Amino acid sequence: MIQSIRIFTFSLLIALVMAQDGSGKYNGYDAPKYKVLERSTKGYELREYEETNWVATIGKTKRGMFWKLFRYIMGNNKDGSRIDMTVPVAIKFEPMETTPENITMHFFLPKSNNPTPLDSQVFLTSFPKFKVYVRRYTGFSGEQQQRTNLNMLKMAVGRENYNTDYYFFSGYDSPFKFFNRRNEVWLMAKQTTT
Repeated sequence: MIQSIRIFTFSLLIALVMAQDGSGKYNGYDAPKYKVLERSTKGYELREYEETNWVATIGKTKRGMFWKLFRYIMGNNKDGSRIDMTVPVAIKFEPMETTPENITMHFFLPKSNNPTPLDSQVFLTSFPKFKVYVRRYTGFSGEQQQRTNLNMLKMAVGRENYNTDYYFFSGYDSPFKFFNRRNEVWLMAKQTTT
């Protein structure tokens, strides 16, 4: 009886957490809206995202890219306007199979009309509606955890189903959050480009 109650409580908790996904909010932050098309027993989801807007920069170090984008949302833009922090911070790595030569960091922008960046290395971009395979994991995500989860996702999805040119890592939490962190690796479904 106690075991049944524990299982029911755990299942209810998981259902509540999963119900929040895709709503356009995560822990009080604006996030892109999506719907889950498939939840695989192999540990991934297939999601469909609505068209989204982003501010981005290309670079070699995550810290340098982050601060360029952070300055943009703090007012280093044509209007001098501040924009609330959003999630995820999405990083595109290409090529996928070797040491990435191009790394692009993105901050999600909830509005479609955004001020022009003042920094010439920062730019506005948008992704049309797209489908993506996602593997979610917790903890602090270093390069090793990212690669491990990416490889698990690639094996589960099958090479014939995703774009092999690049992948994304998406982080949802502040570096000051120590527990229940949300990290994801994304593979673009074939016939989807960003």
